[in-house]
Amino acid sequence: MARRRFANAFLAAGMLLATAACADLAQAGAAGVGPADAVTQIAGQIADSAGLTYTAAYRLADGATAKIIQEPSRTAYRWPGGSLIVTPAATTRCAPGCVVSAPGAADLPPASGLITPAAVEAKLRAAAADPALEITERDTTIAGRHAACVKLTGAFEVCVTGDGTLAAFTGVLAGTEADLTLTALVGTADDADFQPR
Repeated sequence: MARRRFANAFLAAGMLLATAACADLAQAGAAGVGPADAVTQIAGQIADSAGLTYTAAYRLADGATAKIIQEPSRTAYRWPGGSLIVTPAATTRCAPGCVVSAPGAADLPPASGLITPAAVEAKLRAAAADPALEITERDTTIAGRHAACVKLTGAFEVCVTGDGTLAAFTGVLAGTEADLTLTALVGTADDADFQPR
């Protein structure tokens, strides 16, 4: 009986110590969280969204509409006058004629008005390492969805939905001002969007 009481007391003391240690870690972690961490977190959300299936419609700076259609193994970008389709088998660029090449990087022409999520992620990761940039955060609603935004003064602003889908981007892309805002998002992809046309 005495052994059982001792074991229970030892177990309770261990639990109290573990709880206190976790609380200290949580407080230390909270103290170290800053704007650069928000940039890194949003970059991580965008990276994680690469495995999603969705069709996202965007309004471009000139009022035109463009789309990003994604499945885990392929992505299509469509804008007025052109498209880019990236699959494991090939990269197809149409503007308006189509050219098929070996699989490779998805480089969108600046005239498309679009920016790839991977390019946004790369911009965010580079920015997080620059201590000179002033970073501000805000929450908003875009296309009826909650979006977290980070603005890097003098550089760009990015907003993402809760699942990491690109919700807005404003800034310079390849020397051209890019401004796109999500207008509709569904969790499906139409096979026809992956066909050259």
